[in-house]
Amino acid sequence: MNGSARTQRGVALIIALLVLAIASGLATGMILQNQRAIESTTRAFQGAQAERLAEGAIALAHATLSADGREVDSPDDDWARPVADLPTEGGTISLRVVDLQGRLNLNNLIDAQDRVDPLARKRLRALLDELQIPSARADAITDWIDVDQIPGGAGAEDGRYLGRNPPYRTADRPLQSVTELRAIGGFTAEEYARLAPHVAALPRGTPLNLNSATEMVASAITGSGAERPENRDPAATIDEALSARPWQGTGIESTRLAVASHYFLCTVTVRLGETTRRRIAVIERDTDGQTRIIAMSNRPCLTGHYCI
Repeated sequence: MNGSARTQRGVALIIALLVLAIASGLATGMILQNQRAIESTTRAFQGAQAERLAEGAIALAHATLSADGREVDSPDDDWARPVADLPTEGGTISLRVVDLQGRLNLNNLIDAQDRVDPLARKRLRALLDELQIPSARADAITDWIDVDQIPGGAGAEDGRYLGRNPPYRTADRPLQSVTELRAIGGFTAEEYARLAPHVAALPRGTPLNLNSATEMVASAITGSGAERPENRDPAATIDEALSARPWQGTGIESTRLAVASHYFLCTVTVRLGETTRRRIAVIERDTDGQTRIIAMSNRPCLTGHYCI
């Protein structure tokens, strides 16, 4: 075989190898594209399924709250029993409902006549002291929600906030979310994390439920440091509650107290494979037992406390 023939055969072999390499690359690319398409379709399906399951869990919270007796609310009620990692096809569902009226309502700091409420400020300062947070933060919260521009005590108004980078103004209205505390002058991330589980942003005048009050709130506003007995039956009236621990003999003012609630925090987590969906909702229940969502979020805050 002469040199020209050998050269031609060599060229043909190289071309064949190049064609094979290109074909293999195209096949590999198609396989990877198909895998990505399958994974994307699976995620989309799981996401849609998780959305429906989250909506179903919220509906269950609505139904449980509606069916519950409305004269008395406490952690012993059916709605208060958490559902943790309930198995479902391909994953789990978790549901928790918390009584927001077991926390101090920060919006009570300003009354309906736009004046500072001394009792609400006293209770908040006691809670701040209990949590080892400077009590001056109560002044800062008050100035954030009052309608004037006159700094009170250790508080601040627009003049100080406009000097920040970036500048912003005080809200001059009731808090819409507890997370607004993170914008209020003086609050550190650590202080916010300690305070957030014990306060709420509810309509002005909403009372504290003595049956559901957190241990920290009860200890702070009674000044007794006494813990609630674990097996105590929920009180049916305010007088009954005040005659038992931890409220008995503490001299707590009976203003804006209750034994039933209208506002609840519902937290839902759905996990399907690598897909996670969360729903955090504030549910209002009226005196007729009708429920409605008044706030909704789909993500927890960076601190671990919920954004509502």
